[in-house]
Amino acid sequence: MMGARSRNLCGNWKDELAGLEKGLAALEQERKAAPSTAMKTSPPNGFAADPLQRPVLIFQPLSTTPAGKPITITAQAHAPSGIRWIHLRYRSVNQYLDYKTVVMQPSGDDGNYVATIPADQIPPTWDFMYLFEVMDNQGNGAIYPDLNKTTPYVIVHLAR
Repeated sequence: MMGARSRNLCGNWKDELAGLEKGLAALEQERKAAPSTAMKTSPPNGFAADPLQRPVLIFQPLSTTPAGKPITITAQAHAPSGIRWIHLRYRSVNQYLDYKTVVMQPSGDDGNYVATIPADQIPPTWDFMYLFEVMDNQGNGAIYPDLNKTTPYVIVHLAR
């Protein structure tokens, strides 16, 4: 059997299908029973359902960097209500590792943000990957890169 046995994530997807279908049916029933105002006031996962309300994040993906060096990542973010926070989520391209999070810091008054990942947190064995989570002051959020447009993470090839 393939998968992470220590986390009970092994076996065939067909073994889980009946449970997933049962859970989906329960969620659909719950949604039908919910008051109509509940669906309008709370976007799923706390992220803005209306793309016009989501904070906008612009960044130039980093494609390659030398191994053994820190990585500095920059982005520019804007929202009508202002930016509450930007989290940079990162890890090596190793599926056994969990993402780490660093809060990006403003670098001036123009919406620019920066975060630096120390070299000792970037093992040279694997390439590096990252994504952004951004939240505005009204609780609207988004993840970048946008899953609806591209792969929802950036892979940085380490030059070894």
